[in-house]
Amino acid sequence: MSYQILLHEKDGIVQVTFSEPAIKEDHYAALDSAIQLCNEKKISKLIGDFSNLDSSTLSTMDVFSLGKLLAKAKQVFHIAHVFPKHSKVRENIRFASNVESNRGKITREFENVKDAIIWLRSIS
Repeated sequence: MSYQILLHEKDGIVQVTFSEPAIKEDHYAALDSAIQLCNEKKISKLIGDFSNLDSSTLSTMDVFSLGKLLAKAKQVFHIAHVFPKHSKVRENIRFASNVESNRGKITREFENVKDAIIWLRSIS
């Protein structure tokens, strides 16, 4: 398993952190687990931390499908994406964020988790 789900209960945030190698199935499993935890805890704020990824095995359609799937999650409203250093992965994150935003989610991209948490904390 190349992902970890963290609960910032005090701040009402669920965080998914990916590590290498993260294959397509890991992304889907992580998303399912994060959405389930958000539903159980009634949390509407999610961080996708991709800062540890150096490569991507996801196709453009995979990225679109993941963004669309997250956009359908009724409990999740605010999504913070933490960019990796790798440019291809950054493009994928930006694309997924656009897919989510176009479907009504409030999204932002960040260079680090700390800034993502600060933004999510500022939302009431």
